[in-house]
Amino acid sequence: MNIKNLLILLTIGSLAPSTFAGEFSISNINVIGSEGNSNGRQSNDPGDDGTIKPDEGSGTEFQSQNCRERIKANNTLTMDELSILNGGQLPILEPHSKTKFRVEFNRLATKCVHLKVNRILDNENNHIVNFENLKNFAKEDLHFTAEELKQDVSSLISNMSMDEKITRCLIKHNYLVKKGSGYEMDRNNEKFESISKTPNLQEDFNPEKSSKFLFASPVTDRNDYITYKDKVIDDKEGKWACTKIQEYGIKEGSEDESKYAFVSQYDRDWQLARAACESAVDGDIYAVERLISKDTGNSSELQRRLKDVYARLLAKDLKSKSEEIVTKIEDKLAQLEKYNDPTSKKDKRKAREIAREIQSLSRRYNKEIAEPAKQVLAQSLAAYEEIEDVDSDAARNTRDILENRIETVTEALAGLSDIEMTDGVEVMKVHNLHSTGKDLLAAYASSSELSRVCLDCDGQQDMEDAEDNIAKRIKKYNKEDKRDWSFVSQAARGKETPMYLTQQLYTNAQKNMQNQYSQFQQNEYKKYQEYCASSMFGGMKNPIRCQYWQNSQSMRMKMFESKMKGLQQDVQGYNQKYSYYQSYYDAAQRRMAEENDREVASLNVGASPYDSFSILGNTNMAPNQSSMYNMGTPQFAMPLMQGR
Repeated sequence: MNIKNLLILLTIGSLAPSTFAGEFSISNINVIGSEGNSNGRQSNDPGDDGTIKPDEGSGTEFQSQNCRERIKANNTLTMDELSILNGGQLPILEPHSKTKFRVEFNRLATKCVHLKVNRILDNENNHIVNFENLKNFAKEDLHFTAEELKQDVSSLISNMSMDEKITRCLIKHNYLVKKGSGYEMDRNNEKFESISKTPNLQEDFNPEKSSKFLFASPVTDRNDYITYKDKVIDDKEGKWACTKIQEYGIKEGSEDESKYAFVSQYDRDWQLARAACESAVDGDIYAVERLISKDTGNSSELQRRLKDVYARLLAKDLKSKSEEIVTKIEDKLAQLEKYNDPTSKKDKRKAREIAREIQSLSRRYNKEIAEPAKQVLAQSLAAYEEIEDVDSDAARNTRDILENRIETVTEALAGLSDIEMTDGVEVMKVHNLHSTGKDLLAAYASSSELSRVCLDCDGQQDMEDAEDNIAKRIKKYNKEDKRDWSFVSQAARGKETPMYLTQQLYTNAQKNMQNQYSQFQQNEYKKYQEYCASSMFGGMKNPIRCQYWQNSQSMRMKMFESKMKGLQQDVQGYNQKYSYYQSYYDAAQRRMAEENDREVASLNVGASPYDSFSILGNTNMAPNQSSMYNMGTPQFAMPLMQGR
């Protein structure tokens, strides 16, 4: 061996262990393998090597004298060392209950660690943790080169940093394999173990305030985790000496969120609110509604803000969406008008196809326009009432916002009820497409009624009246209009049944009016005779009751007039219906008479002033319209009690 090589060997043999620190360092380890898979052994009780021992500490400031020696003596782990011991990922720290938190190692190299978890509270209720590796590394725990084994191994170990001990241990126990100039760790190595513990939270933490996890890292550790320069721990000689406070696992510039030891109910509510709002941004605006109705507890301020956010989300683009749907409904109704022949199979088929599209659009209008608008109006009007009497710049600004929002919504609603749909609806009646009619009516009624739930507009009404009117209109459709549509369809195909049945109803209604009138006359005459007629002794039978009966005559007449007016409207309605059916029947007869020409006769059916869905005309009666109603005051009721 030449002199040069001999000098090199002598030099290597005399080097301190730090000469190999670059090779035996966690910075020289590359981690591979799936982060979601763990093929390591499962252990609920890891024994001495994997035990996590919670402990408490105290203090607020540190001193940096002899920190390197102090950190080494305390066996304090850096986040990077902790991560590499867990297969390249930091252990999970998260809330477990109101009194415990969970520490979970998915892939812990238990041959190289004996962990202890220390924690204290800072003045902001945050849990500061640090990890000690109490593993007593011996010769058999660490990897040594052949040259190192010729030296005093105990002396070598005493001079090693924690970083070097961990790396050599991982090599020794086959957690690492040599790759080029460095080492490779496979996260799916079966030697890793899974360990989970639930230490107690600090007893003096405030459960009304959320508590983060912060990490006490050695001051000598150079890393890019977020550091709190204003947080220091005063512990010159203890386990917290020479540590700096950092965010647990969160790098500078990262958008990751802090880990929590405990989350207060208030913050839980806000986290749900933020998640719901993020879902709303992605298109699921009803996530906010679900949050309002189910998840936010009793926080009135949170509820108020969420409701306002939800109202703004619902009102956004409501007008353009409404115009889109209304335009499509109007186009489909115009298409439907062409297929009005009740005897044509083609017309019936095409009418049904178009009616299905109208039905789908009507349901979409109710779901995407009417229902959201109803919620916006209810919330906005309630909020407006709360601030109506408040006089401040903020209140005035809020009022302006709410007024604009309400006006925008009512304008969006008005579109559907303003379009001409009579001719299209008439074709629905001819083909008895009553299911489509009901859905279109629901949309029409919502448009008509909700557009008048406003702050200052014609026919202004409140939400309760609007909803009542919508419900009444749909109830009338179910009770009367659906049957009338069936009669229109029958008459349009030349059947006399609708006229026959309506005539019977008309006759019965007339008889009922006559009976009611006769009964009223009889009752009045009977009471007059009972109270006001002369007795056998020449005086009035019951002067006091007679006086009371005559004084209440005006009230009784008004009640009777109101009742008779309703009965008269029934009679008039049946008369209108008969004429309506008759017009369709006559058209059918003309159509059959012109069978050779196959030309469809004009129906010439007048539109209803009420709405396109009802076959009745205006039922408001003009004065003196009916001789039966305008009966005057009965002669027997005229005499007044004379003073005797």
